[in-house]
Amino acid sequence: MKEREGARSMDIEKLTIGGLRIGIPISKARLIEIMCFGIVGSSAMAIHYGIYYVLLPFLPVNVSFSLGYLISFLYNFTMTSYFTFKVKPSVGGFLRFAASHGTNYLLQIFLLNFFVHVVNLNETIAPVPVYAMSIPVNYMLVRLAMKRRF
Repeated sequence: MKEREGARSMDIEKLTIGGLRIGIPISKARLIEIMCFGIVGSSAMAIHYGIYYVLLPFLPVNVSFSLGYLISFLYNFTMTSYFTFKVKPSVGGFLRFAASHGTNYLLQIFLLNFFVHVVNLNETIAPVPVYAMSIPVNYMLVRLAMKRRF
């Protein structure tokens, strides 16, 4: 199926996840962008969790989580710029990215404390549901920050 967007046309596919065909039309370019976001996000999440896990025996849960987030943030900005959205890093882009991640950080730290202190989930595994709940929100915020549109 072809769809006109401005003066250019693009191929539109039906999104397929795990063999299940979902009726959401998505361009190949957007699908590749989402896959790149997943690769960069997964590696940033691994860095974040690795640092959190190593620091957890020595520092409070929120400090460990925050330091891991900060270090993975710097990696994430660089890779998101060059690899995911293919934009040149700039001060403005960094500030927009920081604002989107500031929102994401607040969501994650709230969810982490909720799972640790309210649900009584073990501190070691508490980030897992936090990541699962915050990733879709983060994609939209980062895309808006880097491309200035959803």
